[in-house]
Amino acid sequence: MATATQSDGPMKLSDRIEPFLAIIGPMVMILAILLFMGIAEPARYFRLSNLNLILLDAALYMPMAMAMTFVITQRGIDLSIGSVAALSSIIMAFLIKQYGFSAPVAIAIALLLGAVFGLINGLVITKFKVPDLIGTLAMDLVYRGFALVIAKGLVLARFPEIMTDIGRGQIPGFIPLPVVIGLFTMVLGYWLLKKTYFGRYTVAIGSNPEAAEMTGIAVDRYKIYAYVLMGASAALAGVMLTGKLNAIQATSAPYFNLHVIAAVVVGGTSLFGGRASMLGSLAGVLLLSMMINALVTLRIEFFWQSVASGVVIVSSVALYTWLQKKDRDGAKGLLAGLKTPESLRLLRLSGGPDRRPGSLASHWNSARRQSCRQRLSPLSADFINREELVMKLLKSTLCILMLTGTSALAQGNLPLKELPGHADRDYWVPGEVNAEGKLEALQAVVGGEGVAFSGTQDKPVEIALIYPSADTSDFWARNYLAMTKRLDELGIKYNTTEFASRQIEHSLQSTYANQVAQDGDIYDYVIFGPSELAIQADNIDKLAGTDDFTTYVWAFHTPLKDLKNQPDVWFDFSSAAGALVMCDYMLERLGNGITMAMNRGIPGITDNQRSGDFKDCVMEKGDWKVAYEHYGEYQREGGYEGTSLILQAYPEATIIHNANTAMAMGSVEAQVAVGKEKEVFSTGWGGTGLELDAIRRGELDATPMRMGDDVGAATAEAIKADLENRADELPLVFLGRITVAHDQLSAEELDALQTEAFRFSGVGALER
Repeated sequence: MATATQSDGPMKLSDRIEPFLAIIGPMVMILAILLFMGIAEPARYFRLSNLNLILLDAALYMPMAMAMTFVITQRGIDLSIGSVAALSSIIMAFLIKQYGFSAPVAIAIALLLGAVFGLINGLVITKFKVPDLIGTLAMDLVYRGFALVIAKGLVLARFPEIMTDIGRGQIPGFIPLPVVIGLFTMVLGYWLLKKTYFGRYTVAIGSNPEAAEMTGIAVDRYKIYAYVLMGASAALAGVMLTGKLNAIQATSAPYFNLHVIAAVVVGGTSLFGGRASMLGSLAGVLLLSMMINALVTLRIEFFWQSVASGVVIVSSVALYTWLQKKDRDGAKGLLAGLKTPESLRLLRLSGGPDRRPGSLASHWNSARRQSCRQRLSPLSADFINREELVMKLLKSTLCILMLTGTSALAQGNLPLKELPGHADRDYWVPGEVNAEGKLEALQAVVGGEGVAFSGTQDKPVEIALIYPSADTSDFWARNYLAMTKRLDELGIKYNTTEFASRQIEHSLQSTYANQVAQDGDIYDYVIFGPSELAIQADNIDKLAGTDDFTTYVWAFHTPLKDLKNQPDVWFDFSSAAGALVMCDYMLERLGNGITMAMNRGIPGITDNQRSGDFKDCVMEKGDWKVAYEHYGEYQREGGYEGTSLILQAYPEATIIHNANTAMAMGSVEAQVAVGKEKEVFSTGWGGTGLELDAIRRGELDATPMRMGDDVGAATAEAIKADLENRADELPLVFLGRITVAHDQLSAEELDALQTEAFRFSGVGALER
């Protein structure tokens, strides 16, 4: 019997374009970035070291983008990859640091665990029939919770050299090893997609799962395969992140899922399933990394970076849509010739599904197969609604990717606490490293009127700031204002470049540190506000070891001892010192034997000092008991939820400790909602205007009050001293002054405290 064969005539233009259609959008945007940067900053953007940074940043996301391409093509989604990366890496780190496992064995275990977590995700979705969006979101909470339970607030750092090689090392020559790893995973993904049944069936399942199953494809099995691959790839990314930072903590990798999903979708893989492009996913990853690097190179403010990121992503996807000219009813317009669903074409080329004797497909006649093929293109309404929900989620969160008495005060006589147990601490105590009198002398200068700069300047000094000014805390923004206004008062000319982030965006801060170190000849001073001190220790080492500029660090706590290169000055509000000031005040006011509950922040060194040192102090000195500890992640919602739970389940707790302003405000709201603001003694942390207003209203009882502008003003004075060749007069560690603001102070005393604390940045809402 004669069979129909495909025409041997010349290929149509649409057939030639089809394999490359998905990457046209991101490639056009990449070319636009290259063209623009070739005009704006060619010397800096196109040097080899900067291209190295772009590839190094992109390499971290390549393994996950490869696996996510399979998941999304099957009409799936995985929102748990950040938690899988964190949990796998935390377990790996404990195996190395505490159990003596060799790094290769620990890495292999981490990858195996990632695959197991992916298997669990696949089983939840296929066997328990939980929608992938809900299932992976729920498992994200499970995996992140286990990471927090295992780590218990610890930051694990300083790994064997093989780990740092995986994260940022170079093979002989110039190419970074992480780039080799990332490109290898993309090549592997391309081979799996184009040359194996797994790839072909992935596309068929995405086109229509029901029809694919009717043709004999084991849909559930191949979905599980995709999630296993996704879990192992996320674990590999976690290993690479650990090596890049030389540290890991339970809250790492919070936005992996959004970045990876955006890269894959930008690359032309359809959220509606059935269309995949591994080259497009690679182009999407490179596009996002190039865009971030370009914005940083241009020194564009962080908030405008978010706007630009959204515009580039939408533009590339829109260009792809315009080129394809498809709607849900079929193909129309420019490439109307592309009518054959890719899944059918691949199935035809591969000979179709499994046709071994006894298989379901072997009993089907050609009419039934043709019927199924006709059913492969439509999309079910319930699936469209679900994907529209995903799109709304992406649109609302995508910008996240790029992707945050008066006389005593004047003389600097507020209490400072010397920290006990020097030998047992892994961070410096000021008395250990400061020459006698230097700290007090700088505090006195900061608390007094500024004395004009005595030298001359040929040009303004260039200051780079890498800090979480996009975070909810106003610590960073206020000290930026205090520094600049004090510099104005001193008569020093300056220019500032801000590299902003949120406090949990560790990888972004590392990218900024690399960029600034590379461009060291531009800057005279670099101020680094680490997102987490131990996580950013290697970056502090790197910046402090650079001879091109003077390095200052802004932190919440006194510095680590084991840095190879110490910055020129640490500017701190010691969380540990503040905790001890608050401890003494609370014991003096409330006495012994108290039961307390706590709204703690994000596990890590800041919370360990701010909340942990306070808890240890009151338990040891005052025989206090702790009924419950709630981790509210420094968010207002966390304080509200924690306090609501405490009021209901732990009525014996008469004191609620809150680890920052946001949680204190949430805690106050929860108490006011049930009329118990007068029954519970509530504390805050920081002494912001919001906290002082709550004290005035009788809703908050006490807070350790940082004299908020001290760090910024002290930084300006340090720059002045350096310009006047008096840098040897500066202490290694400067501590801002801390006192306790409380409800027993008069209105006049509170006003005096507030005026002195925010003398440069202003009382009330910030204006920049």
